[in-house]
Amino acid sequence: HKKKGIIFECVRGRARMVVERARELAMQVAKEREDKFDGDWDDEGLLVHLFSTEYVDTLALFANTARKILSVQPPMVQAEAPCRIFGDLHGQFRDVLLLFHAFGDPAQRDAPSFVFNGDFVDRG
Repeated sequence: HKKKGIIFECVRGRARMVVERARELAMQVAKEREDKFDGDWDDEGLLVHLFSTEYVDTLALFANTARKILSVQPPMVQAEAPCRIFGDLHGQFRDVLLLFHAFGDPAQRDAPSFVFNGDFVDRG
């Protein structure tokens, strides 16, 4: 059990780092005068900025941890009020940053819940 605790703390530490870097990025994006599609948002160093130079390892670690967490979650969960509900963002990371900047950071203690319906809204 001690090894699992160490691994969990490693994941949590990396996640905190990514969240803090995403907060900084959200503030930058919110200050831009013109909106852009993700395809027009050309930032070659984005992955390294968010996840460090070991971004492949970090993403694999996050994916594996998310798989384990989601495998024990119920298929339907209740969102606590107040909550913000969004439709399918079509993978637009920049839009996620803008939404968090506008409606609150989900990592904050008193932040509203966020519900992302994804393809549910247009594909059922």
